[in-house]
Amino acid sequence: AGRAEALLAEAHQGHRRLPGEVVYKETEKVVKAEAEAIEATAGDAEAESKQPLRRLVGFTLFENKKDESMAHVEMIEFAPQPPVLSGAVYPAEGPLEVELGRRVERFGPVTGWSLATKTGGSMHVVLTTKKARYICVKPAMAYRKTFQTALDTAAITGELCRLLNPRQGKGATHDKFDTVVAAVNRAKVAKMSLTGHMRHIVLAGHTIIQQLRVIDSVVRASTGKTVEELPFVQGLRERMRQEFSTAAVKSENGAGGLAIKDEPVDAMDVDIDAREVRQRAADALIASRLAEEDKAAAQRLPGAARSKADVAIDIREIAGDYPIRLTTYKGVDGQEEIDEALLFGEYVEMLMDAGVKVTDEHLTTRVLKDFVVYDDEGMLSTIELLPLWDPLREGMDVGVSIFASGVVHEEDKDNEFASGFSLAAESADADGAGGSSEGEAGEDSPPRVYLGEIMGWHFEIGFDMLFVKVRTEYGWYKLAQPLPIYKDWMSVILKAGRICIKMLTMLTEAKRASQVSLNDAVKALAALPEDDPCFIAKSPEKVLKYLAVHGQMLLNQFKNYHVKEVVRSQLVHQLKESMLAVRHSKLYNVAQLQPGRHRARNPMQDRPSYRSKPMKATTTSLVYKVFESYFQTSDLKTGREAQDPPVQPKEEAPKIGATFKRDGQADGDAKEDDNNEDNVNEDGEEIGEAEAAEAEAAEEEEASKPLVDISRGKAIGKAQIKWVGSTKPAGKSQVHEAVELAGFEPLRAGGLLAYTSKAEDADALKLGLVQCLWATPGGQGRARVWQMCFGRDTALGTCASDCELFLVPETVELPLDSLKVFGVLHVQHRPPKWGLNHRDRALEEMLEVEQLAAKAREEGTQLPFFYRRTWEPTRACYAEPPPLMLGEFSDPGPKPTPKGTRAVSETSFSKDGIVYSEGDFMYLAASLFANPKEEERRIKALNIPKYAVKGRGKWKGGSNFGHPAFHVVRLVEIASVDEAGGKGGDKLRLKVQRCFRPEDVSDKLAYESQQKWEVYWSEKTAMVTDDDVCGKCHVVGEAQQHLAGRNDAVGVFVCTHTLELPSKKLSAPPKLSALDEAVVLGKVALAAAAQGGKKKRKVDKGKDKVADRMGKENVASNGGGGDLPPQH
Repeated sequence: AGRAEALLAEAHQGHRRLPGEVVYKETEKVVKAEAEAIEATAGDAEAESKQPLRRLVGFTLFENKKDESMAHVEMIEFAPQPPVLSGAVYPAEGPLEVELGRRVERFGPVTGWSLATKTGGSMHVVLTTKKARYICVKPAMAYRKTFQTALDTAAITGELCRLLNPRQGKGATHDKFDTVVAAVNRAKVAKMSLTGHMRHIVLAGHTIIQQLRVIDSVVRASTGKTVEELPFVQGLRERMRQEFSTAAVKSENGAGGLAIKDEPVDAMDVDIDAREVRQRAADALIASRLAEEDKAAAQRLPGAARSKADVAIDIREIAGDYPIRLTTYKGVDGQEEIDEALLFGEYVEMLMDAGVKVTDEHLTTRVLKDFVVYDDEGMLSTIELLPLWDPLREGMDVGVSIFASGVVHEEDKDNEFASGFSLAAESADADGAGGSSEGEAGEDSPPRVYLGEIMGWHFEIGFDMLFVKVRTEYGWYKLAQPLPIYKDWMSVILKAGRICIKMLTMLTEAKRASQVSLNDAVKALAALPEDDPCFIAKSPEKVLKYLAVHGQMLLNQFKNYHVKEVVRSQLVHQLKESMLAVRHSKLYNVAQLQPGRHRARNPMQDRPSYRSKPMKATTTSLVYKVFESYFQTSDLKTGREAQDPPVQPKEEAPKIGATFKRDGQADGDAKEDDNNEDNVNEDGEEIGEAEAAEAEAAEEEEASKPLVDISRGKAIGKAQIKWVGSTKPAGKSQVHEAVELAGFEPLRAGGLLAYTSKAEDADALKLGLVQCLWATPGGQGRARVWQMCFGRDTALGTCASDCELFLVPETVELPLDSLKVFGVLHVQHRPPKWGLNHRDRALEEMLEVEQLAAKAREEGTQLPFFYRRTWEPTRACYAEPPPLMLGEFSDPGPKPTPKGTRAVSETSFSKDGIVYSEGDFMYLAASLFANPKEEERRIKALNIPKYAVKGRGKWKGGSNFGHPAFHVVRLVEIASVDEAGGKGGDKLRLKVQRCFRPEDVSDKLAYESQQKWEVYWSEKTAMVTDDDVCGKCHVVGEAQQHLAGRNDAVGVFVCTHTLELPSKKLSAPPKLSALDEAVVLGKVALAAAAQGGKKKRKVDKGKDKVADRMGKENVASNGGGGDLPPQH
């Protein structure tokens, strides 16, 4: 008996059910009618109302009283019969205790639904019957999936109200539709992608706009506009019109196709508030939810089928090693591509229909020559983004779709090593580039095939050969001879193969493989000469980064090497460790292909590769330009096919003075096929072959003219320099208005100079916008220029206009007597005009420039060059031009940032040009204050599996775990010490006071944080060195929280509480001195806000709220942009 009582007590304490034990669950009292439940749940002081308010728990919405089919909330208005409810009714307020509830079955009918705001600002769904209104608290288990669409609508609507409400610190009243949708996506109120959020908002637009009218008075008082006039609402209505105008032209024949109406449907003529449109929106919203659930179920990975993780390559890590220019693959001129499934899919489909599991033994290996690899949008890509093939991991969801096209040959069984890439040299022949497909295809030539989605790839390294194979659903393909446009992409994989051979040679030639470390390999690779095929960089840090980001290929060869000492060497182990520091993540796979897995569609299936004769209806000038710029597949003026301009490799990039063709113009004569129709002119009229050839020759002669005349180059000496115009002193120098160089027209500030050095050829031609001209005290003429480049030399590539230049924000001082000048040109600054109101003017301006360019080509004069933006090659971005300061002697170019640390005074020091004083806030390195035990505790709390942690406390499962943000601290005291720790040395010892982020305290506080820039004050101090300082920031009280996120270059954090340690209790924050808002907003914006009559708050009152904000409150919610120091 004693043992039985002890066992029973232990079972109850551990919540274990004993065999035969009966557990009773208490439920609500069941009543027969809705009125009885309403009366029993009435509050003590409930006001009399025609429709009392109640809460509903464990509810289900049925289509009618007899049917068991569950109904969607969105379809209540359009249901043929009023739906009914079942659930437990509770009072509107108070605890949800079982004895207070009353359960009713099939009551109603439900007459409507709406959204209401909770106390915390979020939304909940409210169902209405004839007798009461019910707040939907928790649906029944079986009704959760059906009710999830309404829950997402409520969550998204609540977030939109919070973003657009000026009183809640967001006030995104001036943001456009896409910006607000991106903010909703970052808030993660619903488990959707950005595209899913956008489509959900469009389909639920009627409900969202109706709910936004609640904050109309607040928006009107803050901005003077109604909710309907906000850019977001206008953009939403425009998207809704586009969505439902497209749906309006669908045929009603039941075939699901499209019918051509006599009168096209205009988006502006669609009444989006009509009942038919609202019903169609509700149907589409529910259908999209069901489609997402089906896709998620098809791709869900069962826990029992998990195997060892693979590497998911992050494209941001390897993008710098591949060509920067974005190129679209549009087929090979004159050759039609055939679907792989039509040629080789019949046998595989027969095996699958017979129930046979298709393995590698059933598939045939073929050779794919003249190949090119691209993604689902047709842009050139790399197979390195895919995991290496493993039959045990077939069917994994990689997250990226890669395809290939090429000429298929049968494999030579007698010489299997014939199809590969030579690793001996970097030449085009060694890399196998330049296949036969660039020429005219013969009648007996093998077909050109576009493959299905590549499921994986494999490569083997021999002594001097590299073999690459890709695996699709219908076969294996050996890659050989890439197209010229893909040579640079393939050279990255070949280079990794050469580096792998060199590292294997180091391991095998060493006395013991364990003696070679990763550091030794990095130093050896960094010491290679630049002409070596394995050269990466001179910097060891860059070499280590290269090995880490491409480690998947290297480790694959090390793993399969026949010498076990190499496989177990410390170099391999250290390379695996270095891969943990990059942004690659782990990819978990299933052991077999999941049935119903969706595979992406090859874009070549949807792209027309050839049009023999243009339609007259599409040969208008405007449509012709759009059609030609996108497809570039046929010349509508002559009826012949056109060829894409060859993409040159990076080391052979076209120079400014070289001869360029127009976009889409072939370098050589395009041979007409026998099946081509007669030639036509611009008006669609047929012309003879002689006239067509003459017109073609004239066009080629016109297009072959260089952008800059390089035939007039003249070397400049002191005798060829003649100063013109007025002068003014600048110290000991004389600034001149203009100068004549060797007979060219006078060069002035703002003019464009085409030049090279005397030792360079015309191919190295440079362009410079003259900023200042002056003569030194010794009489030497000098010029300072802003560097400029053509648009085709930027990321725009061939899409850029020949007349548009871009200013590189760097200045260069040139001695005039050391130059070779090719011309003095004119360039015009045309500021960009954005917005719908400027579309007509922008089109007129574009046509005007094209007419001037055509006239200049006819007369042989300079093209009408102009510039709008800057191009920064190191950052690969466009920006507004800086102040050019034309004619001024001072250099307006960017100044180099000073490096190093020095003590300015006893209370301040300077690091990298930034001064830090006692009392300032600053960033510290994220690696400081690490606590391994706390990190291990968090790993256990998050239930991270052991195979993902690997005993090192690092999780690469696709999240930011293990990558903390910068620490925010306040500088308290500065002391200089020596290397041994004594006083008076060169090192700086800093005493800092720590501020904690919510995620530093607990995961719950981080999840519930309402401010993305929130920090907690604390009295905890620490001692650090100046090496740990990463940048400067600011901490303000909640009265100035509108400054947080306003300027990416100035980090501003909001102190909301004081953290008491070690209890971790939160209390009121301290009073902080106010931050000068000009530091964040700038003096111009501050003066404009002051003229608008806004009040400036000078004293921060901590927790006090300030409703009257300065300027436009558009707080960015990028979730961490301010965490990065401005100078890093």
